[in-house]
Amino acid sequence: MRLPRLTPLKNIAWACLALLVLASGIETGLRIYDYQTGSITAAETSNFGLMTPSWTMHHELKPLHRIKIRRDGQDAVVLGTNSFGVRGNEPQQPKHPDTFRILCLGDEMVFAKEVANEQSLSGRLQTILGQQTGADIEVINAGVPGYCPLLACLQFRRELLALQPDLVIYHFDMTDVDDDRQLRRHVLTDTDDHPKACPHPSLIREEKLRSNGNLTDHFLTFRFLQQSLLEPLTTGSDSFDLEHQFGKYAWLADSPPDWSIYIKHAMEPIDQIEHLATSANSEFILATYPAPWQVSATATNSAEARRRAGIPQDMKFHSRLPFELLADHAHSKNLKFCDASSRFDSIADPDALYLNDAPQFSAAGHDLYAGVLAEFILKNLNKTFGRRNIESVPPPRAVLRFEP
Repeated sequence: MRLPRLTPLKNIAWACLALLVLASGIETGLRIYDYQTGSITAAETSNFGLMTPSWTMHHELKPLHRIKIRRDGQDAVVLGTNSFGVRGNEPQQPKHPDTFRILCLGDEMVFAKEVANEQSLSGRLQTILGQQTGADIEVINAGVPGYCPLLACLQFRRELLALQPDLVIYHFDMTDVDDDRQLRRHVLTDTDDHPKACPHPSLIREEKLRSNGNLTDHFLTFRFLQQSLLEPLTTGSDSFDLEHQFGKYAWLADSPPDWSIYIKHAMEPIDQIEHLATSANSEFILATYPAPWQVSATATNSAEARRRAGIPQDMKFHSRLPFELLADHAHSKNLKFCDASSRFDSIADPDALYLNDAPQFSAAGHDLYAGVLAEFILKNLNKTFGRRNIESVPPPRAVLRFEP
């Protein structure tokens, strides 16, 4: 008797083998690609190559690393970190007694990856104050993309107190409220509800994988598909407030949703930063600046930049409430508060202060903000630069050239 042919089974077997070979090839290719670029695993922290997950501060800059950032039509910007994991050259330790050291805490606006460090807020502030006082001024750029007061407080306490700053400035960004809202779910606190650590969820997931994780979590193919296909569908509901069209900038709107609890949470760590600074015999300043759409209807007006931010083109927020809330908080806590928004409003061409394709300062914006800060420091700080009393120094002339 003749046995039946097994052609269908053979075809199925060959098809399964082909799929297995294809999947193995894709997985191998993605692992080689990720080894060279880090774009898949790094994307779980940020799409920014200097970033790495942290057990204590959610994410941080890799220490002693250098990369180049290229933008269309612009010269490449070299970004380098020192052993403290902040941008710039290695600070002298211990600090020279005649050096007046300023520590700038904040997010991507302070870090300023779009410009050379000399053109950033920190670089310009160092130059302006040095020229005006003749003292040895050192301004350290400790900005980290995606940071808010919560993470800056952890960063200052764990990493940067050893720098012995004479002045600490926290630069409050208009995205800080939403950043705090996203991060607070990961915070570990002590018995007094003070933040002690904010571990990145990818590190916790990797820890679980080593014990009882899902098999699919071990393959980059599944992680790549999740980042490419699933996360764009879910990010909107996680990052944006569902009750308002302006997303993370919703609290700036002329008719904002009730974010009072988020605003309160975002501002609380500012007091802890101030307490740490004063305990280390440092002065403290809370400073803020406007987002481009708080200054001009056409600032940062590219369609893609506005789409990512959830802000319609040719639209400007007129509400002063965010600045008033910060001022009220500073007054209630007796904090020195520098609000640069009025100076930005007085500029004849405010669009030039921001990049067109990202809600970040241009070199002119960094220059203006640094001038405003220098003027505020010279008028309000009860300290000395080296051996010279800063109250005897006239305000910086660099600010005047921005006046309309």
